[in-house]
Amino acid sequence: MDAATGLNLKMVNAGGQDLHDGNQKIIHSLLWQVMRYQAMKTLSSLSFDGRQVEEKDILDWCNQTLLQIDPSARRSELIQGFKDRHLTTCIFYIELLKVILPGAVKDDIVFWDVVPLQDLRKREDDEEMYRKRLANAKYAMTLARREGAELFVLPEDLIALETKAVLSVMAALMTVSYQEKQVQRKQGKKDVFS
Repeated sequence: MDAATGLNLKMVNAGGQDLHDGNQKIIHSLLWQVMRYQAMKTLSSLSFDGRQVEEKDILDWCNQTLLQIDPSARRSELIQGFKDRHLTTCIFYIELLKVILPGAVKDDIVFWDVVPLQDLRKREDDEEMYRKRLANAKYAMTLARREGAELFVLPEDLIALETKAVLSVMAALMTVSYQEKQVQRKQGKKDVFS
């Protein structure tokens, strides 16, 4: 826990004994914060010339990236925050991946007809809709991981709008995007000198 404090991670009402006892909630919270810390550090070095990346920067990037999809083809709405209920469909993440990784998303395996969860406080009554949301979340996470995203969240966390998990995934997608751009720039330089 001293290391977490040294990184300015906020662990309220948590101690080393919680980790030792295997308190899943505390462990998840710590993992999400470590992921957030690493993603913010990586993003700061990749795209912001060392300036500390803020959550607003990630939210703005997500919305700006989504706007690159033709409005007539886009199925997601711009989001207002990391608790936006439209994120429960996980289509937002998939559409971000369509922009970041052109041609990587296979439209025929995405459940585009899924609707946002209406009430986050109660369990989904429609098991079929829950299954579709979960499948979309798994697919988005699989694509992101295939491109090197470091994700330590569960698909269920995305559907439940666990804020730290949502932020971690978005930061990971932004990192993949900036890393892809760096590779393309380096590739372009090699082509010039070839």
